[in-house]
Amino acid sequence: MGYSSNRFIEMIEEEERLKRPCPKKGCEGYLVEQSFDGNIESASYDEYLAGIDREFICDECGFTRYEDVDVDKDCEDDFDIPSEYYANALDTLNSIQEISHNNLESSAKIEIPLDSTQKFLIKVLYGSTIATLEAYLGDAFKNKILTNKDLIKSFVTNYTLCKKDVKYTLLEIFEEQNSNTETFVTNKVKSLMNAIIFHKLTKVYELYKQILGVDLPSNWQDFLKPIKKRHDIFHRCGRDKEGNEIDINNEELNKLIMSVSDFIETLDQSINCV
Repeated sequence: MGYSSNRFIEMIEEEERLKRPCPKKGCEGYLVEQSFDGNIESASYDEYLAGIDREFICDECGFTRYEDVDVDKDCEDDFDIPSEYYANALDTLNSIQEISHNNLESSAKIEIPLDSTQKFLIKVLYGSTIATLEAYLGDAFKNKILTNKDLIKSFVTNYTLCKKDVKYTLLEIFEEQNSNTETFVTNKVKSLMNAIIFHKLTKVYELYKQILGVDLPSNWQDFLKPIKKRHDIFHRCGRDKEGNEIDINNEELNKLIMSVSDFIETLDQSINCV
């Protein structure tokens, strides 16, 4: 049986109230509008979820984004409600893009070579974009686990270091004597997670899959080379192992910013379903 037009209108209006920040640099508006591509009268609810074509328009600058979405019905209530970590990452990316726009784009438009200061700046912005990705991966992973007992158990069960024999001194046990077992375990899990390096994406992929049950977006390997560049920028003064200067242009920087933004947005929606 198909759903009535009124029911779909109610659903669409509900979706419109779930706002998310506009990704356009310097804009403080929200993407709020949605349209349905299909015959509302004859579509089933499953068809609605599988075939929806979403059109988001910023209520301030008019920026438009179109998406074809396959929504998991079990998490539809959480869909499009960004986490604070996504919002923080988006704010950082917007700031990076604004700095780039104010200091680099004028030279790019008239094809003037970047001076030494601009070359230094573009490397810092590039590295900071990857650092934003790493920070999101770590913050989202750790806080999702620490707020869910089942995920704490999943971490203890699946994380490699938790499977090894772990020894605690009498002093450590004494210092924790006022805590219950659950608090003791949570504190140890927090300590282990703080030691995880979240720029090793192959390991991060396994952690998200095994512990959260979440797949990283399919293009995660596209960030392996940018992560290596980020390492050379911040740890080798912008040069590779052979001493060659890392060369980055404004187009490459903007492409990375958008890729990270889209990646984080997609992953955040998956995490919200856990």
